[in-house]
Amino acid sequence: MHIGNGDAFLTADDLDVGGNVEVTIDLTDTNAMAGDTLTVNDVETILTQEHIDAGEVVTAVEAPEGGGTLEVTATLTDASGNESEPGTVTAPDLTPPEAPTNVAINEDGTVVTGEGEP
Repeated sequence: MHIGNGDAFLTADDLDVGGNVEVTIDLTDTNAMAGDTLTVNDVETILTQEHIDAGEVVTAVEAPEGGGTLEVTATLTDASGNESEPGTVTAPDLTPPEAPTNVAINEDGTVVTGEGEP
């Protein structure tokens, strides 16, 4: 499983216009079959023969609001209800915050105010 461009870090380049990150789940050596259920961060996808033939599923997950580390967890469940152990991958946020705005210093230089990312 890999997140975004696969470099193990989450940057602005990995986000789509909706604030989501592309995640690719490799089905190699999983014994997955068409009709099995892939669950990624609590969102279920029923695997098709196209997924099996491609050997992967590409999906999108919501990036953490305001930055932070993205954690993606995936499981496979077969038609009998047998669920795999979860696979988990994380990517730390390396996107710097926007520059602060409305920055001001009081008259005696003891208090700085402004607005920025919390």
